[in-house]
Amino acid sequence: MDALTFESIKTAAVVLLILFSAVGTIGKGLEVITGFRRPHREKEATTAQKLEEHRQMLDNDKRRLDAHEAQLGEIRRMNQMQCVGMKALLSHEINGNSIDKLKTANDQLDAYLIGVGK
Repeated sequence: MDALTFESIKTAAVVLLILFSAVGTIGKGLEVITGFRRPHREKEATTAQKLEEHRQMLDNDKRRLDAHEAQLGEIRRMNQMQCVGMKALLSHEINGNSIDKLKTANDQLDAYLIGVGK
């Protein structure tokens, strides 16, 4: 084994300094690269979060609109039944004794009201 000399210690120190400098340079380079990508990743995360929030709002709005559509359909059916009854009453008044149409309208109205109660 060779004796430790100043030159060998100096060479070892230089090699260690070069090694540490290389590790530091590579680490700093990776940090710079991730720094360039960070705003893009944050923007993607924010965009994904906003899209999810908007999807939830659209789902809520769709459910509300579907419920409103069902209510409007029920109101239309109720108006139709009222028109049938009104037409029977008008026919009765015009013709004098149109009891058949009144009975039919009464039966239809009863069927509708019983169906609404279910």
